[in-house]
Amino acid sequence: MSDMSNPYQSPAADVSAVRPMLAPGGISEKALFYLKAASPWMRFLGIIGFIGCGFLVLFGIFMVTLPAIFLRMADIPDTEVEAARQGVVGIMGAVGGLFYILAAVLSFFPSRWLYKTGAKLRSYARTGSDLDLEEAFRNSRAFWKFLGIITIIWLAFLPVGIVITTVAAIGNALR
Repeated sequence: MSDMSNPYQSPAADVSAVRPMLAPGGISEKALFYLKAASPWMRFLGIIGFIGCGFLVLFGIFMVTLPAIFLRMADIPDTEVEAARQGVVGIMGAVGGLFYILAAVLSFFPSRWLYKTGAKLRSYARTGSDLDLEEAFRNSRAFWKFLGIITIIWLAFLPVGIVITTVAAIGNALR
């Protein structure tokens, strides 16, 4: 009789953690609170990024046109050496301006992804649509992937920049 189970024994149950109450879409209320709180900041920083892109483009255009304006205003004798210097100054201004315009184009995309992430999180908080949440996370992934790639490129060029700067400083000191 000892190998029979006790019919009056309480049933055995698995003990597991109680999950918090879920919001629409399967995320917790606390996670939804944090997403709602982050959304305005993402949109704000995206807008600031767009404004920064506009200033970079304006500065790039200014850099391209500035050498030509100053060279016309300067009273420089018309010799071959001065003409060569004017050409170099013009090329340097164009390269500098194109650099700023390229920086504007490159910074436009993370600003866009950050703004769209914030906008989709805001939309998700209002509608509870899983598609909005997926789109927000897709834009967030694109934002962080882009920043990661830019960081890797920057880290790769950092030693090259240090070597070039050191050689230029030594060359300047020996002159």
